[in-house]
Amino acid sequence: MKNNFSKSFNHFLRSITQERRENIRFLTRKMEQVKADDPQFASEISRYIDYLVQKEERRSAFRESIAGRIVNYAVQHLFVVFVCLPVTIVFCYQLLISTPRYESRMQLIVKSPPAAPATDPSAIFSNIPLQSNASPDVELLEAHIYSVDMLAHLDEKLFLKDHYSKRDRDGVSRLPADATIESFLDYYQDRVEVQIDLSSSIMTVKVDSFDPEYSVSVAQAIASRAEWFINSIGRGVATQQVDFMKLEHDKATQEFGLAQSRLLAFQRQHNILDPEAEGLAKQQITYSLQNEIAAKQAKLRNLSDYMNTESPQVKSLQSEISALQAQLLSEREQMSSSNDRVSVSQVMSDFADLKIRHELASNAYISTQLLLEQSRVDAYRQMKYLVVVESPTTPQEIAYPRYYYNSILMFIVMSGLFGVVRIVFITIKELRV
Repeated sequence: MKNNFSKSFNHFLRSITQERRENIRFLTRKMEQVKADDPQFASEISRYIDYLVQKEERRSAFRESIAGRIVNYAVQHLFVVFVCLPVTIVFCYQLLISTPRYESRMQLIVKSPPAAPATDPSAIFSNIPLQSNASPDVELLEAHIYSVDMLAHLDEKLFLKDHYSKRDRDGVSRLPADATIESFLDYYQDRVEVQIDLSSSIMTVKVDSFDPEYSVSVAQAIASRAEWFINSIGRGVATQQVDFMKLEHDKATQEFGLAQSRLLAFQRQHNILDPEAEGLAKQQITYSLQNEIAAKQAKLRNLSDYMNTESPQVKSLQSEISALQAQLLSEREQMSSSNDRVSVSQVMSDFADLKIRHELASNAYISTQLLLEQSRVDAYRQMKYLVVVESPTTPQEIAYPRYYYNSILMFIVMSGLFGVVRIVFITIKELRV
């Protein structure tokens, strides 16, 4: 409209306030003042007054219509329209249309066996109360409850998706029947809440659904699956460790049995119990024969000084010395070498080798036995236990939606936003003036 007037008139409109631009009385007085001096400017004021009159007539006609009345009421009652009305609509929807949901809750805690000394395997079976485990196990269990694996298990066991996507649920709370796995997981995580008490490591699990009994079933299924998950933590590594030590122990047992069998066979073959003791005994016999021969030879030399070499005593003593020397030679041959038998020294050497192998196999057997018991103790220590502090409760009251809480919260938020927007518009209007 302003493009139909001259530049001087447009400059005049910009020089006055917005209130005076729409004030017909002010413009009429202005027109009377300049009518004599500038008729053209007065004519432009007159046309502008006619434009304002037509505009006001259109406004009046619009106000008289139904739509106009509604808009006029909305303009005059902005707080009611933009704050009270939405809050009322949401409250009525929750109260009349929204499907009620029921919440079941339970409390769990993860525990582990007491720390018993490694050298005392019997402490495993001691009747000592279990100690509370560290928080990482609880956080790991929380992540598993929120995981896709838990969702797939519940859906397979309880048909979770069918329950939440039935057509009799309201549109806001219902899960779409064609929901993707990502959307299904987000929806599931909204229906399950896990809270952890850091001081006691007690985990509170809350499950809500559209049926009280179904909420209890879901909570029980979560507890059962969580117990399986906790029991499986560390079980794989511990089982592998125990199996490895069993294999090593079996090998050591086999080696020990083989070494013992070889030692016994060697003893039976040579008909001796301890070649070392027998060798010492033969050495003592040899030494005694040497001493006796030396004594006889000394006696023979003594007799030869005053008796004839052909005398019976000399002959008898010479025969004794020859017999003793023959026996000494036989004993020495048995200890060193022989044509038809193994020497005593060789027997002693072989026996010592077999005895060393037997001792090594025995030590290995004892070591693997201790390590096997230690690995069993370690496997027991790595076991986890899920203790149900509070069983899943059967809800009797509606948990969601929270009509009054949601309505009051929405009213406070909307009022704050309305106040901020109102202040912004008032500031802009004042700056324009």
